[in-house]
Amino acid sequence: MTVALILWLVVSAIVAGLIAPHTPNTGFPDSAAVLAFISLVAVSIERGIEGFFAVMAGPFGQWWPLNVVRDEFDRFEQQTNSLLTGVVAETLVWRRSRARKMRRVTPNDAQKPVCTE
Repeated sequence: MTVALILWLVVSAIVAGLIAPHTPNTGFPDSAAVLAFISLVAVSIERGIEGFFAVMAGPFGQWWPLNVVRDEFDRFEQQTNSLLTGVVAETLVWRRSRARKMRRVTPNDAQKPVCTE
């Protein structure tokens, strides 16, 4: 599978070398057009790699290189949740008890003097 990916990249590089002009920015009116073309090529390469993996997923199973990363993030999230569950619960209980103890401010309170000396 790695050999096929390297072969794909080599073929892409050869095709790009064959169709690339010998003078810079030939056929482009300005630098923005060059950047747009480069973005188009980058997205095309990325879609080609995704297509390759989609085709290879059929006979070889649903393995994707980023599944390993996703699984690690899921495991990290589960460990973090288990670590912080008690702390968050205690904090919520504390905030609720503080909210009950605090006196609510009403619009009438704004008209009362702050200092009564």
